[in-house]
Amino acid sequence: MHASRLIGLTLVLVLLTGCATPRTSTSTHLPMQHPYRLLLVRPDIQVRELTADGALSFRVEWADAARATLGEQLQRALAVKAGAAVNVIGSEPAGADPAQVAELHLRHDALGQLMPRPSTVGKSLGDTAINLGKSTGSDLLYIMHSDYTVRTTGRKAVVGAGMVGCAVLSAALLGGADVCNDPDAGDESAFASLVDAQNGEILWTSLGRAGFGDLRREKQARKLTKDLTRRLPDLKPVGQ
Repeated sequence: MHASRLIGLTLVLVLLTGCATPRTSTSTHLPMQHPYRLLLVRPDIQVRELTADGALSFRVEWADAARATLGEQLQRALAVKAGAAVNVIGSEPAGADPAQVAELHLRHDALGQLMPRPSTVGKSLGDTAINLGKSTGSDLLYIMHSDYTVRTTGRKAVVGAGMVGCAVLSAALLGGADVCNDPDAGDESAFASLVDAQNGEILWTSLGRAGFGDLRREKQARKLTKDLTRRLPDLKPVGQ
């Protein structure tokens, strides 16, 4: 994680500690009673590259490519689930303030650090979500985060050789007991939330399953999109 993002996340954690207790819900009851606007907040994507010698670096251009591919899939899926009466729009076309978007992602990430992600339902992301909704004319916000590591061919070869060697030793010394683990496993995560822009309350959240792959590729982006939208509540207005 970049130093600036880590500092920002720490500050937001402190701010949220005092407001993480449940409050009386005044959120919009789904399904909505009328046509509305659903804002697909600019996806927060981080992509790391891991080389054979274990060096780890963030690849901004890869993250941009993944964001474009995943964003297209998410917008398409949300539009299908919401129906023709709902205006599903991205941050840029809606004129969203990049600073507001960045702060909302910090709050969203920080809240998930305070408690298990499913427990964030009913909690509020505060004025940042409300102000973003007002400035873009949006009633609901869909916000998501994903980070993952791309291993170079050299890294895969090193790890593969190590796994083979471990398996041979395990068979010889431990009778084949499965003690060999991929050292790079568990280096990816994805989660999404649906937020009421009237009060900032999280209405729904979902965790992506591991193994979604490189989101720069359309197939992998479709896989994660399906995972992060398949259990959404009813987004279609009443009567649609």
